Amino acid sequence: MKTRILLINFSDTDQRKIQELGVDVDLGYVSDRQNLINPDGKTEETASFYSPLAIYEYKAVFIKLSKKANKTKEQTKLIEEKEKVNFIKYWYDSIGVLTIFIEDCSFDSLDVFGIPQIDLTSSNGNDKTVFFPLQVKDRPFRNILSELESLVAIPPQKYLKIKSDESKGTGKNWTIFSAYRNRNEDEVGAYLNWGYSFSDADSPGFLVLPGFKDYKTVITKLLKTFAQIEPKYFSEISDREWIKDDEYFPKKISQIEEQIKQVEAEADDKIQKLREEKTKLKQDYGFLLDLLTESGDKLKQSVITTLTQVFQINVEDMDKNKKNNFKEDILIKDLFPEPVLTEIKGTKKSYPSFVYVTQVFSNLLKGKNEFPNALGGLILNHDRERNPNERSDAYTNSDEQDQLNEILFIDTRCLFELAKAVIDYSMPISKAKDILRKKGRISFALDSYLKNETKVSQK
Repeated sequence: MKTRILLINFSDTDQRKIQELGVDVDLGYVSDRQNLINPDGKTEETASFYSPLAIYEYKAVFIKLSKKANKTKEQTKLIEEKEKVNFIKYWYDSIGVLTIFIEDCSFDSLDVFGIPQIDLTSSNGNDKTVFFPLQVKDRPFRNILSELESLVAIPPQKYLKIKSDESKGTGKNWTIFSAYRNRNEDEVGAYLNWGYSFSDADSPGFLVLPGFKDYKTVITKLLKTFAQIEPKYFSEISDREWIKDDEYFPKKISQIEEQIKQVEAEADDKIQKLREEKTKLKQDYGFLLDLLTESGDKLKQSVITTLTQVFQINVEDMDKNKKNNFKEDILIKDLFPEPVLTEIKGTKKSYPSFVYVTQVFSNLLKGKNEFPNALGGLILNHDRERNPNERSDAYTNSDEQDQLNEILFIDTRCLFELAKAVIDYSMPISKAKDILRKKGRISFALDSYLKNETKVSQK
């Protein structure tokens, strides 16, 4: 029978990678912290839990504690006293090695997982460094923990409070050692080793470690080390990486490997430059996304930037004109013969209030002395938290349409697609202005425009 490994809160990809070691791998689930009220009225921590088999069927159990764990479709149950005892017996009776990775979770202790010796506290969140504090010479397990130091996710989410670091009494002897610390000597990781503190043998019972950037590598290396320490429990796992080493082939093989590394380094450099360029462009064109997501001043600024930079329309920010009381308004100066006093609104509502439209007419009355010939306008970003492709049109009944026909009305989705046509597909700015230069609801669909342009070019 193959060795069985249990991965809790890991993915199918992780499962497939670990299976390459020649072991059977099951996936389980544990929720973030839940509270259980005891018969005596006291509250204790628990969690919803799922494992395909009882944990004592596995030679190694890896648990990732995280608020972001994807809930399983399988039937879960709360961890109660019996399950806690099973967790304790699992490592105490040396049935297997229990490893817990601490990510962003709500647990204050590990009692629920059979580890009463360690409590958890929130980290400061600003650690830049963790290190392995122990001597590693001739200690394969310590050596691998030291090797994995560079893969620790920074900053660690929790510190460990070790309540008892060695056995007391007549039971089995064990010692809890630090695995990782920060520069303030806060414990970030720890492991229980069977034997006295001065023992020179590696024999882990459980590990409590921080989160890592590459769990597949971490778990693979830990399992190979477990197999080295206890080969009878992990007989399928062997560390025969030396077979793949170029040292045992002619030199021309290693020379090709050096060429590969050089190409990879050059590619990495080019990729990094492209990513930097992409980041800068996303910042430069962030105003386009703001058209679809923002409200208030940020939406107003994105509209101003789009009209002035993309369509080259002269616009005045009325909020900056201290002579009037207009808010969230702009004056579009040269799209029509008359100026357009335009209200800009953003809302989460799928069906925005018609007050936004009546406010346009109110503004025209308020500004009739300063702008006697002005037209009214409304630029609206509604249902702004929904995917733009899934939003419905605003103000579609006949009475609302009649009033919209008296003003310039632009849905920011339309403004966005028109801007994309100019930027991405070289639509003439004059043509874009013509589309905007009419009263009523402005309509423009980029897909339809591109199809029409394709037909024209094929004639």
